Amino acid sequence: MHKWYNGQITIQLSTIVEAQEESTKECNSAHDAIDLDFLTDLKELVKAKGYTSNFVGFDLQLAGDATMTDIEELDKTVRQAKAKEDVIRGKATVTKIYF
Repeated sequence: MHKWYNGQITIQLSTIVEAQEESTKECNSAHDAIDLDFLTDLKELVKAKGYTSNFVGFDLQLAGDATMTDIEELDKTVRQAKAKEDVIRGKATVTKIYF
């Protein structure tokens, strides 16, 4: 007998954007970096580990003003993560080579 288990992956998301006069434009700017391709990649990574996923989405809300320290820390984190991105993507990619 087999049984289904359902649940969620929880990821706390934060980003820093330039302040704008229109809050809608500012909010859209916060959401710009995560596009359909990214969400599709994330969904496929989950599937590759043996899980089904019918929906992947995100919603960011204003959390307050960012300090220079916040900006510097985020920039550092982004640089470190970009160095690892190809390795992470490579783990999810299966390549078959025939001789």
